[in-house]
Amino acid sequence: MKIRGTQKEIKNIEIGIDTVYIRTNIIAIDEEEFKGWEYDEIQYRKDDYIEIIAEQNQSLDIQVSETQLALVELYESVV
Repeated sequence: MKIRGTQKEIKNIEIGIDTVYIRTNIIAIDEEEFKGWEYDEIQYRKDDYIEIIAEQNQSLDIQVSETQLALVELYESVV
């Protein structure tokens, strides 16, 4: 969802008591009628966001393990 705001600073991630806001494509707007920021924003419940991050971490762990295995196999085939 496109959002416009006049905050002094726009944070990429803002964590509230029970909500997490993820902001991307942040651009400064300087028009006659509006001066501020425009950005894409996704809002998550905090528990949902934690679940998403946990899944991403697990996926990255698997990728790192697979890469390490491939490097060991490559090393062993060269030696």
